[in-house]
Amino acid sequence: MGPPARARHRKRTPLSRSMPAGVDLLVEALRGKKAEGIVLLDVRGLTDVTDLFLICTAEADVHARAILEATVEALEPVGRKPWHVEGEETLNWVLVDFVDIVVHIFREDVRRFYALEEMWADAPRVPLPGAVLGG
Repeated sequence: MGPPARARHRKRTPLSRSMPAGVDLLVEALRGKKAEGIVLLDVRGLTDVTDLFLICTAEADVHARAILEATVEALEPVGRKPWHVEGEETLNWVLVDFVDIVVHIFREDVRRFYALEEMWADAPRVPLPGAVLGG
């Protein structure tokens, strides 16, 4: 008899050795549009649908739209387009799915309500590319 289905997940690979292409460009785009509360979660081994969640907060609808547009444009230079975008109509929770990276753009109250960081508490937080350490 084989291992239970949960035990058959992919083995976790340290992110530093296998950062999906474009993470740095996405973080730079979020920072450029003044997204707040940027968090990068490594969900590999916890789900098979993606490798990383990149989560941020927008102050208003117009801010969410600007972050969404910057997110989509960020990976165009490397030939990547989103596989799917959800929530573009309401701008409360916008999901931009690049398959290996899923970007979640939340309005503050919606982010608190859904609490993805708590739901995925087993996922390690990954230091953001370009972050200044120790300062």
